Amino acid sequence: DLQRARLLVPDAIFISAHTREGVPALEERCLELMAGTQGSAELLVPPHRYDVIAKLHALGHIQEQDHRDDGIYVRARIPLTQTGFFEPFMIKGEAVTQSVS
Repeated sequence: DLQRARLLVPDAIFISAHTREGVPALEERCLELMAGTQGSAELLVPPHRYDVIAKLHALGHIQEQDHRDDGIYVRARIPLTQTGFFEPFMIKGEAVTQSVS
C-alpha cells in the first residue's frame, strides 16, 4: 500500500496518473536534476525549419513559443551539449546561459 511505499522509499515522489496529483512536484524535481546540464536560450526559427522545433521538444523544454511573421520565436531550455546545433537560430546578441535552479 501507499503508506508502506512511503516508508520504504522516503525520497520518492508519488504521482497519480488518474488525478495528476504529484505531477508538478515530479516536473520540478526533473528540472532540478537537469539544471547543470541545460541552458536557457532565445531562438528565432524559420517557419520551414519545424525540425528544429521538433528537436527542441524532444531534447529540451520550451518555455515560450510565439508564431511571428519572421519565424517562430522560442524561449527554451536546451542541453548544453546541443548548443552548436541550435546556435544558428539564436537571436543575435543572445547566448546560452546555464540554468540554475
